[in-house]
Amino acid sequence: KVNPEAKVFVSWTGSWNDENRAADSTRSLLDNHNIDVLTTHLDALSPYNIADERNVWIIGYNRDNSKRFPDRFLTAPVWHWENFYVPKIREVLQDKFEGRSYWLGLESGMMDLAEMTRNVEASIRQVVEEEKIHLTQGKFDVFYGPIEDNQGEIRVGEGESMTDDEMLNRFDWFVKGVVDGTNP
Repeated sequence: KVNPEAKVFVSWTGSWNDENRAADSTRSLLDNHNIDVLTTHLDALSPYNIADERNVWIIGYNRDNSKRFPDRFLTAPVWHWENFYVPKIREVLQDKFEGRSYWLGLESGMMDLAEMTRNVEASIRQVVEEEKIHLTQGKFDVFYGPIEDNQGEIRVGEGESMTDDEMLNRFDWFVKGVVDGTNP
């Protein structure tokens, strides 16, 4: 939305918390691509340390690490697992639990966005807050078409939306602008 020409370079570690793999992956991305912002989807902190050392902006994952990286941290999606597991444990104890896939949004209270740091421009903060409201109110769905893959093929047509099954079992392609970052 802010820059339709932006590229997202992806590198897989195959682990949620392997510090060495995460560090190797981060170094490879930063050494081989022009990266302005690093974001992770793992619990390892080595990518944050490397980005901080190299003056690359950081969007974290799972928790707010703004105090640990005050100069380069922007924000992070944060998970409030207690808002999911406590009610589910109660259901188990009351013999009311139903095992199934759960697809929860911002309105569930399970996930949120950490407060944006002073490093985020006011105009960007405003756009993010407006989009959060749209997501919470169900006025915006990132999986609503048209969605083009990175090979130029329309994968989700105009006015269509990906189903939960498609996202979980058949989403094996990158959207436009996403690049396999392991191949410099």
